[in-house]
Amino acid sequence: MLAFFRVVEVGKFIIIPFSNCVQIITIPVLINLKLLLRRPRFNLYHSIDGSRSAKISMPRKDFTVDGNVAHCNWMITSLGKDGRIMEARRLFDEMRDPDVITWTSVISGFIKCGMIEEARRLFDRVDAKKNVVTWTAMVGGYIRSNKISEAEKLFHEMPNKNVVSWNTMIDGYAQNGGIDSAMYLFEKMPERNVVSWNTVVSMLVRCGRIEEAEAF
Repeated sequence: MLAFFRVVEVGKFIIIPFSNCVQIITIPVLINLKLLLRRPRFNLYHSIDGSRSAKISMPRKDFTVDGNVAHCNWMITSLGKDGRIMEARRLFDEMRDPDVITWTSVISGFIKCGMIEEARRLFDRVDAKKNVVTWTAMVGGYIRSNKISEAEKLFHEMPNKNVVSWNTMIDGYAQNGGIDSAMYLFEKMPERNVVSWNTVVSMLVRCGRIEEAEAF
């Protein structure tokens, strides 16, 4: 859905009100755009999604060399997105050598369908093939299920993390009132992107800690 909104500068951050929610963007993110338009207020079109819950990472591209495996991966991903997870599982079980994309797709499908325990059983199998996307999907699944302790434990067990992994956990804390935990994790991040900054600034503004938000 396309929503029309106005960007308004407030202090050291930007508040973007539209429909029934507010988006906060830090000044550095929009500085180039502001210089281009040379106006303190301007209109933009923005694609929005009404849900703030943790999103499940589903593989978008499959570079698998084996065409049969790639086709099965596509089928499993599609079935999972359609909620036909048991069909996806049957196809998965019939595969002779599923790759990491296969494993991630079926685990993500179970998470999307609210079957977090089944997703975890697959995740914990000895023969499971996992990468940072698989781990992050599982962490996001626990957050989506409001199991923040399990998400936190799994996050700290991750052998490798990328910026999406860190952002997922920080947003999980933010959604569950763990402001100080989110801030602590944010400070420990080895690298940050615009999502990292916006998540923290938005969180601080929502809980009334305006001075801290302005410090960013």
